[in-house]
Amino acid sequence: TVDWTFTNSSLQPWPGCRLRFLGGTLRPSRGSAGGRAGQMEPVPPRGTVTLQCEMVTPAELGPCDAQWQLETPDGHALSPPMPVHGYVAAGGT
Repeated sequence: TVDWTFTNSSLQPWPGCRLRFLGGTLRPSRGSAGGRAGQMEPVPPRGTVTLQCEMVTPAELGPCDAQWQLETPDGHALSPPMPVHGYVAAGGT
């Protein structure tokens, strides 16, 4: 599970926000709504929001990664793509 905390540094409220899975081998869990996790309540200027996403590692050992992006409910990007890096080791659960 990865937690991200974002601050709305603009002068306008965000109309809500969500994380969108852009791709990679660290995939969103089946419980994620199409690779999207978010909050539909407005985020005021200087307000913060913490979004959480559960990811599933690949079966293969070695490095894995993913790209995510913060966006408004209608798909407008609020951030550049954000990388997540991991490593699958032998003996993990």
